[in-house]
Amino acid sequence: MSTTLKPVNQKAWLLILPVVLCVAFSAILPLMTVVNYSVQDIISPERRVFVGTEWFKSVMRDDDLQGALLRQITFSLSVLLVEIPLGIALALSMPAKGWKSSLVLVLAGPWLMWQWVGAAVPANPALLWMLGLWKILESAGLALAMFLNGAGVMRLQVLTALIMLAATVLIKPWMVGEMGIVGAPLSTALIYFVVTLVPLAFVIRRELRRIRALPARAPQQGSA
Repeated sequence: MSTTLKPVNQKAWLLILPVVLCVAFSAILPLMTVVNYSVQDIISPERRVFVGTEWFKSVMRDDDLQGALLRQITFSLSVLLVEIPLGIALALSMPAKGWKSSLVLVLAGPWLMWQWVGAAVPANPALLWMLGLWKILESAGLALAMFLNGAGVMRLQVLTALIMLAATVLIKPWMVGEMGIVGAPLSTALIYFVVTLVPLAFVIRRELRRIRALPARAPQQGSA
């Protein structure tokens, strides 16, 4: 029995091309420049002498560096011995999904921030609530996006993402100026709800009706 394979569209790889170019410009090129400088003795902008791995050998023989490295390793291992069991215990005691997980983080946010940074960064309850609202909407949007990815509905998602980008660039600075830092997550949540969640919800209803209308597949011969 012949089977019809769905054609594979590779054009989606073009969507990550801007990201690749940005990473190459902001990370790879500076990294290669640092590597180039590390093997040279730059006496002046016009005078450079290639020294190979001499700087690396000199640094690795430095007693101060070896002592600092040993202290850092000891401190990191000591922190991990406390942090890993405590983090696992807290994670297991918290809700894993749904709105309850966001609610727990919002309520425990001031205490967690105090334990982390002390009084250096005071916790803003309104900001925590807006961040919790944003994460709830984002998790709902991710679920809708996964369904639409499986249904092959990609063009609408790209369009809503571009509209949200433009709306965020225009509206978020104004809301931050009017409301302060709370306006950043609030504007993102409102724009995401109107521009992304509402259109995707309507499209999903249409796709569900289309899927329900499809004829049921007959069981293949020889299957259990």
